[in-house]
Amino acid sequence: MIKIVVFFIVVYIVLKIIKYFLDLNSKELKVGMSIARVERILGAPGLKESKILKKDIVKETYFYGEKVDNNGKKSYQYKIVFVNQKAVEIHEY
Repeated sequence: MIKIVVFFIVVYIVLKIIKYFLDLNSKELKVGMSIARVERILGAPGLKESKILKKDIVKETYFYGEKVDNNGKKSYQYKIVFVNQKAVEIHEY
């Protein structure tokens, strides 16, 4: 019985690790991403507005513009709000 439980725990951990590495290569924007990772996905730094909410809590809003795909041009606009370097809101217009 203990061997079965240990087996399922090991399988669960291995699947979590695989999912983590697959998410690293994902081109999808998600809440919780860092500023550098968002810039790697979108391909350019955005225009930034910063506010200090409290001591050590910085709210940064980045605005991203146009991106060129391999197939031609694809226009989009994002407003992404970061708090302490992690995305908390992602808006696509």
